[in-house]
Amino acid sequence: MVRDDRAEAVAAIAQFLADINSTDDEEEQLAILGDGVDVHVNGLPWILSLEPEGWEACPGHDSPEGGGSIEVDDTDGEPRLLGGPDLTPQAIVELLLVADRTPEDE
Repeated sequence: MVRDDRAEAVAAIAQFLADINSTDDEEEQLAILGDGVDVHVNGLPWILSLEPEGWEACPGHDSPEGGGSIEVDDTDGEPRLLGGPDLTPQAIVELLLVADRTPEDE
């Protein structure tokens, strides 16, 4: 059974946005944006980034070192544009629920 991790993903995305908005320092904002945010939706790991054109999601896998971190490699496929930069955390999670995790070249 896959645990319901949607609420945790929404909270992580909301915290990511709050961290960006909590500073006026452009370098700090760029550092936060560069880190992106890792979430699990329906037990599947995703790496999210907020780009000028909108939210991108890249399928990931759990780090073998543990600690709850998510890694991406060449087998995980290219990032997918989910939608514009104004998507709500809830909308992002809903889009991840139906996102295709197969690499684009398959």
